[in-house]
Amino acid sequence: MLLQWYKTRGLRKQANHLLDMSSKVDSLRQDILPADDLAEQRKHHAALKALLKAKPFNEEAVTAAAQSLHDTMLRTGGKVYPVSFGTDWTEMFILAAIVAGGIRAFFITPMKIPTNSMWPTYHGMTAEVRSPNDPTPSIPERIWGKFTPVEHDDCTNNERVGRSVYPSTTHPQWLRTHSW
Repeated sequence: MLLQWYKTRGLRKQANHLLDMSSKVDSLRQDILPADDLAEQRKHHAALKALLKAKPFNEEAVTAAAQSLHDTMLRTGGKVYPVSFGTDWTEMFILAAIVAGGIRAFFITPMKIPTNSMWPTYHGMTAEVRSPNDPTPSIPERIWGKFTPVEHDDCTNNERVGRSVYPSTTHPQWLRTHSW
């Protein structure tokens, strides 16, 4: 039972691929094919499609219909069918380049920050305030900083203290250095 299902699954997959290629040949070559060849291809396409949808699945009839559609498409397919090795790989590389370009353009964009004005937010908005001369923290330091209290330079004696980055406005040094 399982072997029969696997065998018919493979046949269905091949027949569906043949139907897709038939649609492709039809849409790309309908203006240059003779009317009788196009009608014959469409007839074999419709017959194979009907046999795939029929219950119960008739393996011999599907194989014969697929072979007749294949023979017709070999005669009418031109450069569209059969797909050559180079055509298949070229199409794959072009699509991969388009997808990679889209991802790079919209999600992963390399940037150069020409001035230090955006340096504090280079790694995203963080609550940490550093001077431009401080070295950039490593990835483990940044991860560790997510779970530890933020330290900053105290306004009065440059000691490292663990408290809020934004000092309260009641701090006398804060009020003297910033004019509101």
